[in-house]
Amino acid sequence: FGCGSMGWPVYLLVALARLPPDYRRSLSAHMTNLREDKIGDGSGYDRSAPPTSLRLEPNVSQAGTDVRVQLRFFKLTEVALDRGSLTAKVQDTRLAWNESAYGGITQAEYAAVSYSDQESTEIWLPDITPYNGKFGLMDSFDPAVARVTSSGDVQWSRPGNLEVLCRFSGMMMFPLEEDIECVVEIGGWYRSGGFQGVLPYVDGDGQPACAIESTTEESSLYSYTEHEIAYLECETDVYQYDCCPNEPWPILKVRIHFHRALAFYTLGFIVPVVIFTAASFMVFLMGEKSGERIGLGVTLMLVIEVTKYTVQAWLPKCGELLWMDLFIFVNTCFTAAALFWSVIVLALTYSELHTDDKIS
Repeated sequence: FGCGSMGWPVYLLVALARLPPDYRRSLSAHMTNLREDKIGDGSGYDRSAPPTSLRLEPNVSQAGTDVRVQLRFFKLTEVALDRGSLTAKVQDTRLAWNESAYGGITQAEYAAVSYSDQESTEIWLPDITPYNGKFGLMDSFDPAVARVTSSGDVQWSRPGNLEVLCRFSGMMMFPLEEDIECVVEIGGWYRSGGFQGVLPYVDGDGQPACAIESTTEESSLYSYTEHEIAYLECETDVYQYDCCPNEPWPILKVRIHFHRALAFYTLGFIVPVVIFTAASFMVFLMGEKSGERIGLGVTLMLVIEVTKYTVQAWLPKCGELLWMDLFIFVNTCFTAAALFWSVIVLALTYSELHTDDKIS
């Protein structure tokens, strides 16, 4: 329709009618009615009680619900998942609604701080905690809202940093490791398997996706990470405790396999140490009466020692003999041997000169 014709109002109405239901002007009124009916004082909703059971493994318990968990991170350091997110997905049929009864609304958002903070939380939340996290969940991830769809699917995603106390394996070849493994254990701290199951997140293709690395966003800084992800694995397990012999505690184990960005260690430590050690052999090209042999040897010994203390700040603290420790030790021995040989040569040279002077 042209701007000068009478058809533009009709065109505008057609365009507005094609807007998604959640984006219409009537959203506010319908959302208010939805919230009042679902979590209002007269709704009977109890955020302390678990949802109606739709569990996939009723042999464990016919109560509670299953929680699907996913870790997402932008950057991985040796003991931390930097600026990532922890996502939990559950199904709470008490929050489901008929879209046509509420203006076609397909999703709603509810305050979701923590399962232990009932005053700031509007709906039931799962009890999900990294068992080997250095800090508590409240200190690691920021408060966020939970997104609920009309079918009752609740997705609670929280951004933050997760610092993990890993028991690393495969680190003897530091920094030349081909496969370093860190296991993150996630499960309930207060709620056992009788009320809450823990399962890996499932993607759109129906495949387990308990952990993913964000490498598509421009803010992921993948080129500047110290470690590169090789692959990820997910597995479930059940713990038993003496306090609760008849109560299972399901957990999700996320196995992160990665290797280091080797260029930093090669150019920053390995190559310079080799060059300094090779330079210590230059004393064999100097005259036996040259006193500078001692000065060169001592200087290179100091350089090797300074390099060793610098490297120690990057070395993992463990009870194993690392490849880097052995590398530094061998180069120190070669440099010291060259220095000791120079001292012996100078001592013998000046001893002969002193003897010749006495004879003459």
